[in-house]
Amino acid sequence: MMVTNRSWQWFVLASALVLTVAVAVVGCGGGGAATTTTVSVPGSPGGAVTTVAPGGSGSEFIGRPLTPTSETPAEITDAISQHRPIVILFYVPGGTDDSVVLDEIKALQTKYTDVTFALYDYKSPTSYGDLGILLKVAYPPQTVFIDTRGTIYDIRTGYVDEGTLNQQVVNIRQG
Repeated sequence: MMVTNRSWQWFVLASALVLTVAVAVVGCGGGGAATTTTVSVPGSPGGAVTTVAPGGSGSEFIGRPLTPTSETPAEITDAISQHRPIVILFYVPGGTDDSVVLDEIKALQTKYTDVTFALYDYKSPTSYGDLGILLKVAYPPQTVFIDTRGTIYDIRTGYVDEGTLNQQVVNIRQG
């Protein structure tokens, strides 16, 4: 069999394509880094609990109670002690998603007067005390839903539509 210049070019092109696809498939590796968090818990076996969650999502807090400290804003501490549902929004003024979510939450605030709505400008950490640290806020807008038992029901990062926000508020009022 004679190899022509033309068939050699096709062979090289096909090999390069196969190699590119192989590198892309191996390099993708599943789409996101996981963060391993180890927390010391007094009284637990070994004294530590390790959880793996997507980095910065706050999903590791869902289903756990929010335990206020002396640095937590009074409105949050009071709402937890009074068993009021809480919606916390961290936002950056002027951001498109932030502005839309802020407006949607303000509309819900008039509808659900039994819910504590805490709206915090992310650039003013003195207004929200240690909540940014307790909830690992990394990417505003971030909306946190806490039920009547003080348990974190859900955490949403980025744009959230009005229907989803409304449903989450309904859910935490029942919890």
